[in-house]
Amino acid sequence: RRSANPQRHTWFTIERPFMRLLRNRSDGKSLSNYFFDMSVLEKYIQADDGHVNWWSRQGGDVAWKDIFSERVYRNDEFEVALLLDDLAHIPDQEIPHWKTHNIAPSGGIPEEGITNFVLGEFVDTESYSDQVLNAVTSLNEIVGEEYNKSIFEALEESDPTHLVIMPSRNEQDALLDSMDALNKVFFERIDTESIREILPEERKEDVEGSKSALFELAADHLGNEEAGEVFEPINGVYDLRVVADHRSASSKWERGMDSFGISPDTANYREAYCNIMEQLSESIIRISDAIDTSATEDP
Repeated sequence: RRSANPQRHTWFTIERPFMRLLRNRSDGKSLSNYFFDMSVLEKYIQADDGHVNWWSRQGGDVAWKDIFSERVYRNDEFEVALLLDDLAHIPDQEIPHWKTHNIAPSGGIPEEGITNFVLGEFVDTESYSDQVLNAVTSLNEIVGEEYNKSIFEALEESDPTHLVIMPSRNEQDALLDSMDALNKVFFERIDTESIREILPEERKEDVEGSKSALFELAADHLGNEEAGEVFEPINGVYDLRVVADHRSASSKWERGMDSFGISPDTANYREAYCNIMEQLSESIIRISDAIDTSATEDP
């Protein structure tokens, strides 16, 4: 529907090395987008005084100290686009860092950047990390409505939610860093005892830890077979957590990636992250829906 917007068709793209120009046919105005390898963001993710936050599928903010904070967009090739006007706000001492990562893009201008800056419209997509964290929050709320219990401990300021982020570097270690942070804000927040209290007696005895507690809750509403299917991505994340801890558990890496239908030999770690987070959020939502449906059907 958006592509039918007549305003969109007044703009056209001019390709130039290291940048793309959007030019308006009617008034000649242009928006210059410079492109950078996504690894340009790593410095700001890792720095105590840096910040990177993806607030939608393609849109994010990058900040450093109190010196600059700029909006960036990424395209489907995992290239980061920054408007020329915004690039001018980056301080001189940071320009060499950005210049090092400046690339000739293989992809186009991110669609959400066009939606925001050209059409003046909002985007309503979620970042991959927000999609998972919001699914966890929704599950906790549904359990609270049904059982008057919270099965996830509250997020603390010290929890690494900002690191449950799409890898800026296309490397296995970067993906594992994200999975390690995900473990801390997902598995380590599960309140095993709260789940045990709401399970029927025959399921309580099978609870051995946080993951098995969540499985028994899912199985109580879905049945063991369907719960096993739903849990494939959850098991996969758990396996990757083990790899993240040891960085040498190759069998866990293979099994974890197989859980998502991703080749263990993949070289596309950012794309793998997207698939993992999509499947994990879908699994959590299916558990939520099953509990919600059971509550509706109960007399």
